[in-house]
Amino acid sequence: MKAFSTVFLALLCAASFNCHSDKRADAAKLAELAKVAPADAPVFKFEELKHDFGEIKQGEQVSYTFKFRNVGKSPLVITKAKASCGCTVPKNDNKLVDPNEDGSIEVSFTASGPGMQYKTVKIFANTIPEVHELNITANVIEKDKE
Repeated sequence: MKAFSTVFLALLCAASFNCHSDKRADAAKLAELAKVAPADAPVFKFEELKHDFGEIKQGEQVSYTFKFRNVGKSPLVITKAKASCGCTVPKNDNKLVDPNEDGSIEVSFTASGPGMQYKTVKIFANTIPEVHELNITANVIEKDKE
């Protein structure tokens, strides 16, 4: 019985490895790129770190694209983009940005409650420091009651 359990476990691990081999290979490549000396680290240079949508109506969805350049010496790997709440959604299509290349992060905001709104998006990357913040603001005007 013990031999059967061992063989079953080995087959299960092999099947799991084959199903996820592409994802693991991609993750391994990104992890390898993330290992660089501090002097050679990638560097974000954002055109701007804050955006004000101004006045928008309650229920309206707006988006803004934060543009940046990797001014460092090695590829920049964005590992995660996390918003401060569910009404704000970051989207990053180019997770790897080579040196002297441009990238972007689109941030969408759905205005739910009225009043001034302040939202933050944290960008995690293989940079020093690892976390960068982008900020959006909007003055949400209550919908007209009809």
